[in-house]
Amino acid sequence: MQNKNRYNFVFVLFTNIGVGAGTEFAVLNYVKYLKEIDQNLKITIVQTDWMANSNNKPIYKLTDVDVITFKSPYTIKIYKFLEKISLIPHSVSLFFSILFYIILNNRKIKSISKECDVIYFVNHKDVLPWAIFNPSIRSKTVVAGHCGIFPKHMNKILFKLLNKYQFGLHYLTKIQMLKVGRYGKHDFILPIGVETDKFYPISKNDEATRFVYFGRLEKSKGILELLEAFKKYPFNDSILTIIGTGELTKIVESQKSQNIRYLGYIDRESLYREISNHDIFVFPTYGETFGTVVIEAVSSGLFCLVSDKLKGIFDDLESIGAIEYIPNTVDGILQAMIKYHGIKVPFDKKLEWHEFIRQHYDWKEISRRLYEKLIEIAELNK
Repeated sequence: MQNKNRYNFVFVLFTNIGVGAGTEFAVLNYVKYLKEIDQNLKITIVQTDWMANSNNKPIYKLTDVDVITFKSPYTIKIYKFLEKISLIPHSVSLFFSILFYIILNNRKIKSISKECDVIYFVNHKDVLPWAIFNPSIRSKTVVAGHCGIFPKHMNKILFKLLNKYQFGLHYLTKIQMLKVGRYGKHDFILPIGVETDKFYPISKNDEATRFVYFGRLEKSKGILELLEAFKKYPFNDSILTIIGTGELTKIVESQKSQNIRYLGYIDRESLYREISNHDIFVFPTYGETFGTVVIEAVSSGLFCLVSDKLKGIFDDLESIGAIEYIPNTVDGILQAMIKYHGIKVPFDKKLEWHEFIRQHYDWKEISRRLYEKLIEIAELNK
């Protein structure tokens, strides 16, 4: 597809695209597929040197895309200092860190803001500082829900400062929209996509029940509860595989045994091949904005045990029998694992689940719908 107008889209990240985590990977896919849809698009990624030293590597090289990096050698020091002060909330520390980046790079911001047709903010905390210095960007702005979106106590203040109906909101789920309480003319609900050609099921006949968790190894993901539950799991013919890195890496490494495999960080190509070798994905998180890993697991043909903290997000997958919501307590996880010991999803059913994901969550379709929404907003600024 070749649009006769050359539109200019800007994606704003507070982190660095090289981090390669969920949010950064989503942006990379937006860019990749938007360029496939419209080769005439001009796309710029604005990032910072925050977390630039991550061990993860960019998922793939960006081509025909401008990348602008805001640098500030003191911002992370300021953030860490503020985090040590118990009376200052985490959100406030992060906001002032963002503000510091923006003050130091305001000339670049003014230039970027003037030239673009749409500015897509991955993190809503970035919006206010940009808008303060450049009020004219409000009609060009899309605020996305990848990092949460306008907590209730911030709604009235931020909507008033930004002018409630002058920017679009990209909700990842209907729940986000209901929490914010607004569905304006340029607001839309659109989930994160999945590479369905890569996350694909296989037919397997082994007898062992293979559980897997893949994602960040953080306390908030329920990793400690999962490990404790598996210690109490009464069957010896099952295997738990854990993939990922994070604050609990050393603890997980110490639990490796005949029945617990820890693979650490693996690249995307290895992940695609590994996931489909398992039967059940266990995701006992304490909360997610979305939880793309669940979609990836179902696309790979896995039955999923998903924390009931995510009720309402994956009800469509519950309706086709691909997931079950469970309590994310040690006993809740244990009972669910016992209940589904020996489960072998028939290959035909795996293919049905994969087709459902392809129809509703494939990256190409998600990006096409995003393109249409961004063009609507871009047309307002021509």
